[in-house]
Amino acid sequence: MASQKLFDPMKMFRLAPLITTTASLMYAIGEHMFLSTFLHRNHREQSNVILPSWFKQWFNSGVLVVAGLNTATIASTLSYLYNPGELKAERSTS
Repeated sequence: MASQKLFDPMKMFRLAPLITTTASLMYAIGEHMFLSTFLHRNHREQSNVILPSWFKQWFNSGVLVVAGLNTATIASTLSYLYNPGELKAERSTS
């Protein structure tokens, strides 16, 4: 099929766990780099004033991102592992 030469959905299906895991790790690294600046002793007093209210606002959106990425990773991995018919068909055509 000509469209599969340009875009193979099975390749994207196989890459989905890798992509979502990478996105989750990049989000975690970004948050760590951003939040670790508040731990520096020069910013300690300002952090104690600002961070409690900031975390209340940030936490709701942060949890949705992390939960969404982790759910997508788990779902795509399980669907790939529990779909042996597609894997056998793909291996026989390769």
